[in-house]
Amino acid sequence: MRDQAAADAQAALEAEGLVVTVDERSNASIAAGNAVKTEPAAGETVDVGSAVTLIVSTGPKPVVVPDVVGLLRPDAKTRAEVYRALIEATAFGARAIVERLREHGVAVERVVCCGGIAEKNDLFMQIYADVLGRPMLVAGSTQTPALGSAIAAAVTAGQAAGGHAGFEAAQQKMTRLAERRFDPEPAAARTYDTLYALYRELHDSFGGVPGANAELSTLMKRLLALRGQVLN
Repeated sequence: MRDQAAADAQAALEAEGLVVTVDERSNASIAAGNAVKTEPAAGETVDVGSAVTLIVSTGPKPVVVPDVVGLLRPDAKTRAEVYRALIEATAFGARAIVERLREHGVAVERVVCCGGIAEKNDLFMQIYADVLGRPMLVAGSTQTPALGSAIAAAVTAGQAAGGHAGFEAAQQKMTRLAERRFDPEPAAARTYDTLYALYRELHDSFGGVPGANAELSTLMKRLLALRGQVLN
């Protein structure tokens, strides 16, 4: 039903004896008024009379124009740059955590995100994918805290009572991934690899990590050289 007119999609679901609730959400790739997906997803088996949520696109999310009246042009630009730098800083911190986990034998195979940022901030998600160098996946449920509680309850109840024997079994049956994902852009990922190495120099030196020795005298020159490579 993806990209089908909402009225047609709803009629088709109701013809199968399902109770349909429409939930409108912004979507940059699906035209306004067309179906994006259903929850539960297409192909899942449910009983007649079950509730199904039909996600309908409202088109691309509107962007609020910032108030730049009275600012010089460089100042207006700087606000966006500072915002992006803050996102990048948190992404570098996340990469440091992921690398530390791997250093101690914990394999990080994928990153699944949930919550408002994962649902609404594409810039944030793409930067994280580029910095971490791995796809950023999105949880299929918009209510992950409640779903986590339900999973814990199902495991506590146990398989004999209609629940699940363990958390892995419960996760396999009760969770899913959303269709949207954010894959690393190769050129951006290479640039962030270089920036991250500079970040670690400063991070380890200022943090007193044994053996850290940042080349502070050449740091700005290396940043400017990298900037020149990206712009050219």
